Amino acid sequence: MIGAGFGLRQGRWKYVEALEESRQSLFDVLADPGEQHDVATENGARVAEMAATVATWRAGMPEHAGAPPPAGAADEVRRKLRALGYTD
Repeated sequence: MIGAGFGLRQGRWKYVEALEESRQSLFDVLADPGEQHDVATENGARVAEMAATVATWRAGMPEHAGAPPPAGAADEVRRKLRALGYTD
């Protein structure tokens, strides 16, 4: 995958969309833990449902919906990561 992508895991299903490639993939991670077989074409309804969930999430996240992040967002993320002990 090249560029931005988003994924969603619900139970046995893992949905991945590659935005720049206009590609949607679906994997049954119980039957195919190595994610070697894309089953999106056989499960169109599940792909549509999971794509809608990702689209709803992206709409609520301006930095992922195409809008620029709010001013100071990077500083806020750094502050939160520092507070959690992930950065110095």
